[in-house]
Amino acid sequence: MTLKDLMKILPAYTTVHVHDKEGEFAYVGNPHDFVVGAYKSVANNLITMCVPIAPYRVEVVIQG
Repeated sequence: MTLKDLMKILPAYTTVHVHDKEGEFAYVGNPHDFVVGAYKSVANNLITMCVPIAPYRVEVVIQG
C-alpha cells in the first residue's frame, strides 16, 4: 500500500506523523494534506509500518 492510498482511507481529523527508517525526513499533517499533494515527493512510497500512537494520531514509516 502506498502512503497516498492510506491517506485516502484515514479520517480527515487524524494527525499523521510520517518518516522514513533512517530519520532523514519527517512530516506531520492530516490525511487531506497528503491526498491533495502537499507532500508529492513521498506520496507514492510504500508503507513499512503504520502504528496508532494516541487517539486520532498515527505514526507511519515509509520506504525512503
